[in-house]
Amino acid sequence: AALLVFAIALPGLCRAVPPAYATTSYGSVRGNLLPNGAEEFLGMPFGVAERFEDSGIRKQPFPQSPLDATYYGPACLQTLTSNTTYGKEDCLVMNVWTPAARDVDDKLPVLVWIYGGANDYGEAEPYNASQLAVDQHAVVASFNYRTGPLGFLVFEEQLKANQSSGNYALKDMHTALRWVQKEIHNFGGDRSQIGIFGQSSGAGAVELLTVIPSGNGLFKSAISESGGLSAGSLKEALNVTAEMAKRLNCSTRGFESALECMKQTSGDAIIIAQAVQCITPNQCFGLNFGPVVDGLFLPESPLEMAKQGRVNDVDIMFGVNTNDSYLFILGQFQKPLHKQAYIDLVKSSFKNDSIAAQALELYPPLDDPRANNVPMYGYMQSDKQICGTKREVHAYSKANKGGTYIYRFNYWYQSTTSCTAVANYHEPDFGSMHQDEVSFVFGMPIFMNIGYSNCSEPGWPGYDPTCVGCKFDKKERAFAKTVGHFWVNMASSGSPNRREGQQNLPDDVPWPEYNVIEQRNIVLEPVVFPFSPETMIVERAMGRATACSFWDSVA
Repeated sequence: AALLVFAIALPGLCRAVPPAYATTSYGSVRGNLLPNGAEEFLGMPFGVAERFEDSGIRKQPFPQSPLDATYYGPACLQTLTSNTTYGKEDCLVMNVWTPAARDVDDKLPVLVWIYGGANDYGEAEPYNASQLAVDQHAVVASFNYRTGPLGFLVFEEQLKANQSSGNYALKDMHTALRWVQKEIHNFGGDRSQIGIFGQSSGAGAVELLTVIPSGNGLFKSAISESGGLSAGSLKEALNVTAEMAKRLNCSTRGFESALECMKQTSGDAIIIAQAVQCITPNQCFGLNFGPVVDGLFLPESPLEMAKQGRVNDVDIMFGVNTNDSYLFILGQFQKPLHKQAYIDLVKSSFKNDSIAAQALELYPPLDDPRANNVPMYGYMQSDKQICGTKREVHAYSKANKGGTYIYRFNYWYQSTTSCTAVANYHEPDFGSMHQDEVSFVFGMPIFMNIGYSNCSEPGWPGYDPTCVGCKFDKKERAFAKTVGHFWVNMASSGSPNRREGQQNLPDDVPWPEYNVIEQRNIVLEPVVFPFSPETMIVERAMGRATACSFWDSVA
């Protein structure tokens, strides 16, 4: 990715970082020993994949030993703007962070990160997990996977041959998890304590991995941060493929097969044919790509599978942010949403006037006809997200063999108001939006919209003033360490309340397991300083009982 370019241009600065070494079955690797006490190994190739084919775990030794694992590898090929691309097709690389202060016989819990990006874009590079690894004495891994058309296109030719088609992104995740199972002990990790966690579309992937039959046994627990359990139909996916073939002039170029056409078309041309247009970094539009129910790899509707109890044997934590949907609403409305326009918008969102009237009673516009109702619309959409998550939790709680937990995240970065790189400081009126939990999970400010973990350093290619001075104050540092504590506990034991091999919390644990009768969740916010597990708020029905009654009735 971007740091790779810099490493080539200025190799001397990269060598200033002390080395760290590990030995894998593919050969030795040389990484970075970071000032915070983490060993960092970046850009290790874990899988191989031909275009529109399932990936497989790497079998060949690394090209050199030690492998230079001091910088991130390339992102998978994706859109950068409407007519430019970014990354490479040879992109299946793994990153691992592990505490340097570990014993040779340590077997540490392992968290594996799956980034989001609307299934169209994204990479592992912005997510520096070194602090999480050091704070929690755990191993954290991340990896790149294919997105957009190269990650999800479905082809009729493969389906007619009774082959799974599409879902290459999810298959890359399976390949990555098999690599982790095979190699993570070389970095101090315990393959019996592997948890996956993801955010946004990455969280959606996490949820899908809990129901896809071939993923059973690859991980012990799962954490979904603002996700959703869904997949498209074959009909919709094949229509998108037909539109892509049309845009690429496959028939006029003499191809009878869309698959053959796109295999012989440049990757850049395929990505550009998406025609993605971005209003803001979080408001991009183009052809929709994503997971699909193909009847083989993903045999049926994932939500129906969960309702029927067809869930892999894992413990799972679901979470959502209080004003989750505000992020997307703010990008959608560049002007105030006045009273009548708000009423018209709400009416158009429902199939009949009776339901719309109920919605307007629950989410009434402001009395002043010139007042801005965007916040109320954001509140409505956030309730829809929260209540949808609660329905998923309900299904898992009834069906799941393991434990089910749920949280509502109600905070955002506030230490330095100049640190506005996503997902950090924003206006207080927005509340806790989509992405706001990410920095606290990783134990340090994360810069999702920039993509460089070194963007605060003048002279580096990714320098951005919105990254400068981004540090946690004491309150937020303590809060982040507690959040990380819960996440690593899930990987270790399948419960946020305890870690294998360590003294557990008292029997009256602060984070209750969800059940369909009490429906209890916890609220993650540092209302008491220092924040600790004992000071958490426990509530029922995500604090939205009336709202969820409405949204459940129209789901």
